[in-house]
Amino acid sequence: DAIMYSDGASAVSSAVAAFAKRGDLLVVDEGVYESLQTGITLSRATVMYFKHNDMTDLRRVLEKVDANDERIGRNQGEQRRFIVTEGLYKNYGDLCPVDEIVKLKREFGYRLILDESFSFGAIGPNGKGAAEEYKMAFMDDVEIVTLSLENAFGSVGGICIGDEEVVDHQRLSGAGYCFSASAPPFTASAAIVALETLQEKSCKLLEALTVSREALYSGLKTIPQIEITSDERSPIAFVRLLGDYQTRAEEEKAVNEVFTKCLDNGVAVVSTSHVKALMHVKPPPSIRITVTAAHSLSDVDHAVKVLKKAVGSVVR
Repeated sequence: DAIMYSDGASAVSSAVAAFAKRGDLLVVDEGVYESLQTGITLSRATVMYFKHNDMTDLRRVLEKVDANDERIGRNQGEQRRFIVTEGLYKNYGDLCPVDEIVKLKREFGYRLILDESFSFGAIGPNGKGAAEEYKMAFMDDVEIVTLSLENAFGSVGGICIGDEEVVDHQRLSGAGYCFSASAPPFTASAAIVALETLQEKSCKLLEALTVSREALYSGLKTIPQIEITSDERSPIAFVRLLGDYQTRAEEEKAVNEVFTKCLDNGVAVVSTSHVKALMHVKPPPSIRITVTAAHSLSDVDHAVKVLKKAVGSVVR
């Protein structure tokens, strides 16, 4: 089952706050993006963070909670507990190892809230996201899935996927559902057509995306002054500059110079230096480059050449 919201960000933030309240526990990856972080804040639940994408540190946090339960004599069932993470991290470009998360949440008795906003339509054998990539199933392995319709679907709005109880609960407890105007029918229709297209042409679209993605990473590896920090399965690529920077401000300045030079030459990349508000941990200063199935090899080649020239003029 699924419930649709009129806005992608509010779908993500509302779903978290609908299930976690004051007194509940959220164990959260410190690198989650703004919409998830907003929901975490609005929930007023107790929050414990683990190091970004670090399963060893996640186990440490979960064991710490268990030890505290034993110390104060608290039964695990007295508190609702969730692990919150992204399938494909918006601000890092790496994939969450969903299979390892699922093992840990079962071992320690947690539910999983997984945001697939940037992975659905781009990751997995059939484009069904990080859960599919790691052979995990919605509802069986992942209790609550949030998903923006504003990325791969090219529409407006967002959905939350879960069992009947998960969906029905949000009709009265999802703030973005109760206190916002309904989504216009044409945005839902557009999303349905996009989903049908993905189902009918998933092989063709994912093959085209794979070609573009592999060409991008191959091209980025020819630029000696950068370090690729994203997972090569991700169509959202992140690179850091390898200059000798003494402060974060110096690195951000260089990243912004590269961004400006690329934009002046007709290539739109993104500087992550603006990503600050609401974040628990600021991502490192990076350049984000995104490819789609619609990009041709010549498009990717042009983008890499422009980026290479821009980086070469900034990083000496």
